[in-house]
Amino acid sequence: MGASNYGHQFESCIYKRLGCIELEDQIEGLIYLITQGKHEFNFQNGYNNLGQIWDNIVKEFKNGEWNQSRIDPTRVSIYGWSYGKLMIQFFYAILS
Repeated sequence: MGASNYGHQFESCIYKRLGCIELEDQIEGLIYLITQGKHEFNFQNGYNNLGQIWDNIVKEFKNGEWNQSRIDPTRVSIYGWSYGKLMIQFFYAILS
């Protein structure tokens, strides 16, 4: 049931970071898909400039730089309930 019995290595990487790793992976993937791999964001340096990077990606998209992208960064939304709601709250917390 849930994430039980996965072992110490699995549990230690999410210790006090529940939701962070999953959200980081999704944001990194989204940035990669929008920019076709030309922008990368590494969360090892923290979240300090994530909002600025996202704003730059949106500006570049509006200027036609990412016109081959099938993802419009101005229309991305997130949705969740239960554990997903926790991840959404964390997402908004790191952007503010």
